Amino acid sequence: AQTWYEFVVSDSVLCEDGLPVDPDTTGFLTGALDTDHMDDYCEPNDLPANAVPIELGKRYRTLSITDGDDQDYFQFTLEETTKVRIHAWMKEVNGLSWVREFQNVEGDEYWAGGSGVSSGDTFGYFYYSFHPGTYLFNTHAHSYQTGWLIYDFKLTTEAPCRDDAYEDNDFVEDCGHITEGVVYELRGCYSDDDWFGFQADAGDVITATITATAGDIYDSKRVTLYDHDADQVAVTTSQNASASATYTAAETDTHYVKVMFWDDDIEYELEVTLD
Repeated sequence: AQTWYEFVVSDSVLCEDGLPVDPDTTGFLTGALDTDHMDDYCEPNDLPANAVPIELGKRYRTLSITDGDDQDYFQFTLEETTKVRIHAWMKEVNGLSWVREFQNVEGDEYWAGGSGVSSGDTFGYFYYSFHPGTYLFNTHAHSYQTGWLIYDFKLTTEAPCRDDAYEDNDFVEDCGHITEGVVYELRGCYSDDDWFGFQADAGDVITATITATAGDIYDSKRVTLYDHDADQVAVTTSQNASASATYTAAETDTHYVKVMFWDDDIEYELEVTLD
């Protein structure tokens, strides 16, 4: 901070045509290392509406998050179904954790993960499988923290997770509609939410059971029940082959179940019973 740096570009550096460049010497003075002097070249991008368009596969360097500017939104577009993976490099950390999430263009969250970080940490294993369309990548710190974080990141693409006939059902408004009984030949992807809606009468004891039939059967899985207002009412997370959640309906209306896995390419069955 507040230091003059000088550097030399010598004639050993070659242009794209293979000829040496003209030697040059230049320098710069750094500013104070505090949250009042840390806007980066992507600002302002603190809302979904002003998200910065980015190229997949390109590394964006020396971006900042501070307690006064704790949201960075970036926008990318996919032409085909693909998996998008987050890569990040922590360059300078002072007191902040790092939260990263994917969202749709309306700002609805697909998935988020947060963790404490230290200078020199790298990440390359958080991902999500998307259908064609435009999406947001958001990084931020928890609102109760103070300090700053300087980071690089890039998003890369990989082969997508296999889908079932109910996709794209990542949000409650896009849920697949089912009836009481067993739904077969479903597929789950890492951190992907699968929403299903079904009719229940007041007083019905609703039990939703997911059973992994292929893939990493004993990795973590979660089944969550929601009432007619889409409020969470019961949740079970398990590393058994099956997981169940139960709730007694208070209203006659559509209720919902959400399924999530912590592994890719899971084949599973969903059973809903109303007693």
